Amino acid sequence: MEKIKHWGLSLVRWRHFPMLVVMLGIVALHLAAIPRPDTPLFDELHYVPDGRRILTGEGSIRNEHPPLARLIIASGMALFGDNPWGWRLPAVILSSVSLIALYDICRRLGTSQRTALIAVLLLGTDNLMFIHSGIAMLDIYEVVFAMFAFWFYLRGTKWWWAAAVMVGLAGLCKFNGVLAIIPIGLHWLFIGYKQNMGAPPDAEDDAPDPTISDAPAVPQTLMTEAAVPVMVEDSIPATAAQAAYMEQSPAAEAIPDAIVVPVLEEMTTKPKLTFWQTYSRPMIFLGSMLLAPLAFFLFYGIFEMIIRQEYVPYVVWGQWDQGIVGLIRNALSSTSSIKFPDDPATYTGAFVSKPWEWVLSPTGSLYFYQWLFDPNFDPNRNVLLPYWYTPAYSGIQNPSMWLAGLVVIPLALWKTFKKHSAWTFVICWIIGTWAIWIPLFLATNRITYMFYYLPTIGAVAIGAALIITGMLKKAEAKSGFGKHALMLGIASLLLFHLLCFCVISPLQLWVSIPICTALLIFMLAQLKFGWQFLFRFTASAVVAALVMRFVLYEWFRSFLVSRDAPWGHPEVSMLWTVSAIVGMIITWGLYLLMQRLMRDNRTLRAEEDLATMMSDS
Repeated sequence: MEKIKHWGLSLVRWRHFPMLVVMLGIVALHLAAIPRPDTPLFDELHYVPDGRRILTGEGSIRNEHPPLARLIIASGMALFGDNPWGWRLPAVILSSVSLIALYDICRRLGTSQRTALIAVLLLGTDNLMFIHSGIAMLDIYEVVFAMFAFWFYLRGTKWWWAAAVMVGLAGLCKFNGVLAIIPIGLHWLFIGYKQNMGAPPDAEDDAPDPTISDAPAVPQTLMTEAAVPVMVEDSIPATAAQAAYMEQSPAAEAIPDAIVVPVLEEMTTKPKLTFWQTYSRPMIFLGSMLLAPLAFFLFYGIFEMIIRQEYVPYVVWGQWDQGIVGLIRNALSSTSSIKFPDDPATYTGAFVSKPWEWVLSPTGSLYFYQWLFDPNFDPNRNVLLPYWYTPAYSGIQNPSMWLAGLVVIPLALWKTFKKHSAWTFVICWIIGTWAIWIPLFLATNRITYMFYYLPTIGAVAIGAALIITGMLKKAEAKSGFGKHALMLGIASLLLFHLLCFCVISPLQLWVSIPICTALLIFMLAQLKFGWQFLFRFTASAVVAALVMRFVLYEWFRSFLVSRDAPWGHPEVSMLWTVSAIVGMIITWGLYLLMQRLMRDNRTLRAEEDLATMMSDS
């Protein structure tokens, strides 16, 4: 029994324990979603039958895409059966592991543990990411291997070869996956790769985990507690700040000047670096990145041989349109030939959208706004991509993540020009996986969909987490009303995000609400908001939710939704928006009322204690 208690206490004290709890919550949500529906949905109608053909040795008929993701789906069916668990569990497992990679990506970019934790929570509970992480489609596997590529790149020079191989594997899931090499190349080019990413942690964040820092070593006698704020001091010149610390530090008396002066000079001087010093091992980097196309072509042949159960030559001598090269050419030509329709309203396929619409519209299409300006707008028209209706699988981000993207993209540009930091990688990630689609679309007019934005949501999650952590840092520096206002704002943002997930996701509310409530309370506890804040905020939010659901919701619905509009209709979105705003206002009002009452009670008790002391004296 004592050993069990000791093991349990050690687990709770484990520095990655918060990440484990958040991951278990997200995995629980996925496991609840897997069985519904029990028939293939959306593009599963293509890939599940194709997986059956691969398992029976008939080969594949979906040759317009590379083979790896199709093989993974077929492998899941072989391991777990030809049922929803076999179709979807591989996506759940790999996407969950990729969230762990995202956590470590944040840490290696110099962010704090709480920033990494928030980023994982935001990405794991975004509706678009959640849906694709639990269905048998190709896109999530592309995202997973791209995430692994970024993780290996940030691990250091010795792992660049693995990053390149992961880029190749991402491309083998879907051709778009090769775009993962762009963020890596841009980041290396912008900052000149160093083990610590060429920059100290953001001033808005905590110090990074020392186990992943490769900053120049400093003698142990200099590394005292007070040295940390000196290293990130912005308002005082480095030499003056360090000299002031050395004068105040008791340890300074024990350090001879012959040691202190060279160390301070090494820490403060910034010599002009040559190309070879700025770009760490450029030949190794470029050579490693060449492994990406090599891995792509090599494994393409191997995977096709597994599917076809026969050797397929890369090129039939003298005939470039045959063999593996011919398969790739035919696949690329078949997908690029699908052009964007002149009138998307007449298009009979899946709901199409343009790259800039993924950011500018909550549904991924500017047709969402047409109802504001077009009096002839069809009142029954759906303006989002439906995957399934019961339960409702909708190809839409959480509105919280959509709004975050509108802020994160311009802010990442500004932060990148201001200084090198985690924001630099965020903007490189966004450019390589989203912005690149704009010129590609304009040049080819190739049809695109909202879920093509899926590889970019991880960058938006990191940016949103950095913003929230910056707000938290400011709250810690304040007191009184300003502190409570910032804390209330942070808690409300997390609540809004999780509430959006509960409403939009295909999960039943009796499953999603308890798990998301537990995740919210745990996250606020990890952010050290205190049990009094947790009690007041949670109680206020619960009361506000009950009021909205059983008192105000039907009245708002009758006022805002004039007809039986479908799920994706803007009127329904307006209903949810107004409900969320009013619910937040009620939450804030109840919280401030409880805060005032508790403060009055404390004041009354203090006055009574003072009166008792006076009477006793």
